[in-house]
Amino acid sequence: PLRVVPPELKSELKKPVEKGPLARVFGLTGLLVGPLSLWWTFYGRPEHGDVAARLAELPQLYETNRVFTAFSVDVILFSLFQAVLMASLPLQSDGSPQPAYRFIPYFGLALWLLL
Repeated sequence: PLRVVPPELKSELKKPVEKGPLARVFGLTGLLVGPLSLWWTFYGRPEHGDVAARLAELPQLYETNRVFTAFSVDVILFSLFQAVLMASLPLQSDGSPQPAYRFIPYFGLALWLLL
């Protein structure tokens, strides 16, 4: 990517990222909350039907619920921004480039924070 960086900051970009304990707590929290929310999406509140009924309802939700549609667009944009922004991070602490899990929405960021 094309970046305009002042010369005095170029050396800072080559320094590895040092993540503190708070980053690891956020990563662990993300890895716990993410699967829980996916489970809740498909199995929580059984009065809304099983997985097949919920998936059958998706097209109607996209057509009638603007909040659902906006949230879906936000998730897609977050996924794109995550990949771009994580690619621009400095090298990892061991000097290697950013890993490919930056392309995994949400969970890739949680893994990066944790590891």
